[in-house]
Amino acid sequence: MNRDKTQNIETASFSLVEFRCICGNAFEIDSKAGGQCSSCSRNVTPAMLSDNLSVTFQLPKPSTTLGQTAVVDRQTSMPVASLAARELPQGTRLGHFEVVSRLGSGGMAQVYRALDHSLQRYVAVKVLKSKAVAGKSESDGEVNRLMQEAVAQARLPHPNVVPIYYVGRHDGSLFLAMELVAGQTLQQRMAQHDCQFHEIVSTAAQIADALRYARELDLIHGDIKPSNVLVQNNGVVKLSDFGMARSASSDDGTPVGGTPNYLAPELLTGGKPTVQSDIYALGVTAYEMTFGSLPVSLSGTTMDEWASSHQSSKLRFPKAWPESIPEMWGKILSRMLAKEPAERYQDYASLQADLYRVFPSSSPPARWLPRIIAGMIDFSIVMFVMLSVSMVGSLVLSILSGWAFNGFGHFWESNGMPENAPWYLNAGFLFLEIFFHACLFLPILGHTLLVGSWRTSIGRSLLHVAIVNRYGLRPVRRLSISREFFRLLFAWIVPVVFLFGSGFVGSILTIVCLCAVLVFTIVNTAMLVITPTGKTLHDRWFHTSAVLATG
Repeated sequence: MNRDKTQNIETASFSLVEFRCICGNAFEIDSKAGGQCSSCSRNVTPAMLSDNLSVTFQLPKPSTTLGQTAVVDRQTSMPVASLAARELPQGTRLGHFEVVSRLGSGGMAQVYRALDHSLQRYVAVKVLKSKAVAGKSESDGEVNRLMQEAVAQARLPHPNVVPIYYVGRHDGSLFLAMELVAGQTLQQRMAQHDCQFHEIVSTAAQIADALRYARELDLIHGDIKPSNVLVQNNGVVKLSDFGMARSASSDDGTPVGGTPNYLAPELLTGGKPTVQSDIYALGVTAYEMTFGSLPVSLSGTTMDEWASSHQSSKLRFPKAWPESIPEMWGKILSRMLAKEPAERYQDYASLQADLYRVFPSSSPPARWLPRIIAGMIDFSIVMFVMLSVSMVGSLVLSILSGWAFNGFGHFWESNGMPENAPWYLNAGFLFLEIFFHACLFLPILGHTLLVGSWRTSIGRSLLHVAIVNRYGLRPVRRLSISREFFRLLFAWIVPVVFLFGSGFVGSILTIVCLCAVLVFTIVNTAMLVITPTGKTLHDRWFHTSAVLATG
């Protein structure tokens, strides 16, 4: 009984957060239940507390000493308390920002969670390491780089860029305050689990949009990699760390920097950062998210060795292409990762257009009535073309038979081949008859191939119905053709009857085929109308679904 009570206390404590009200009052509150401010009586809802790090602070579990903040350094896995000599202590004031806890550390800066007393919210504060912290004095280049990062990010009011709130100095060290993102870096996310394709393409599209906006403001990011991408708990991606950003239209002489594996090959040989070099780095990130490895593994320790290693390596994809990834994704990655800048996407608009083409569908399933109407429209079109072909064939045969045996002026009086017609005319007439009957396959064959190419049909387009595979992706061409064959199976039986329906054996086979197709059509339609999922036989065989075409 006591054990259950202890577990309940731990569960309740773990859901406790410190909430910072707009009146300045800070108090503990259950994030699952909400509550009321004891100072101004404002209501605090659970929705307000969910994933909002600017107003809440997760309190430690009961196992932590009361009043002690349980923060662990992500790089060393050591408690922050053991690193006190290298960091700002809790309560340190940086202007109107008060340090609450340490969030992480980089090569040139420490990142802290801090309280912004002016707006009563929590923010992330990035402090350039001073001599006491980094073991070396600040250089003008490091200070300028951090200031450049602040200016670059502050000029990008974009939902996929971490906003900068403030820039200042503390004891000679430059610091900047920015949004505190509720989530983790893309690098951490990839280390925890394999990325689903919808996550991959969504992340790539959001980063591409942020880079597109940056380019409109004449900025090149210059350091795209998973550790510089933050992913919120709701899936929104935030691009950060603009320390390597530079003007797209001018060269300030700053040497190229970044992580070698994410640098475009032209940068390793002294080239200047461009839109194409950022697209290459985004391609490396997308490839790593997709396959769990880098597209090119560089060897060596110098720029020349890295460049030589890059030139000798080739981009490789898995031999067995994963079914959960559209085939077009390989073409997009190949273009993004092309060794020559001219072979990559030349702007973000064309890249985004291709990304949206492979975006998995999240549309609701299509109802049975529009699907049946779409099928009837497609069947009617095929049968109309088939009837037209049949009429043309009959007319041509009638003209030829009349011209050959009754004279050109009396061909309408001819009713077929005379019994005493020469054998070669009989053979020719039979050949033409078989030929025109075989031509009846052309309308349904053409329709099926067009559906395989367009991945839709006229009927489905008119009724706004689309077909997706089990992953919400547009099915491959082979699958679309196979599925359409069974969808309009009844139309295929018509030319079969004309071509093979004569004679005793042919008649028996035709009747058997007609019965089989009729049973299939009835069962298929019944499953569409009656079953809760609305999946037909061919949907179950090919693992496809019909959804509303929303885009």
